[in-house]
Amino acid sequence: MVPATDTDSADLADTVDYDFRKLKVKPNLVVTTALRAKKLDDVVRAYVAAHSGCVVLDLGCGLDTRMFRCEPPPANPVAHRAA
Repeated sequence: MVPATDTDSADLADTVDYDFRKLKVKPNLVVTTALRAKKLDDVVRAYVAAHSGCVVLDLGCGLDTRMFRCEPPPANPVAHRAA
C-alpha cells in the first residue's frame, strides 16, 4: 500500500530555491493534480503487475517522483532515470 503522502516530492520541493507561494495555486488545482497523479500511479502499477517484463518510460517527468512511488517489480529491479 502506498502512503497517503508523497514525502519524496515534499523533500524535493524543499531543496528548490523558490517561494512556491508566489504561484498562488488554487487548492482545487492542487487536489486535481494529486488525484491525476494517483490515477496514473494506479494504472502504472496495474500494467506492471500484469506485464512483468515491461519497460515503463516516463518522458518529460521533470521533478516527478512516480518512479519512487511505483517501484519496479522484483523481476525487473533496475530503474533508470534519464538526466
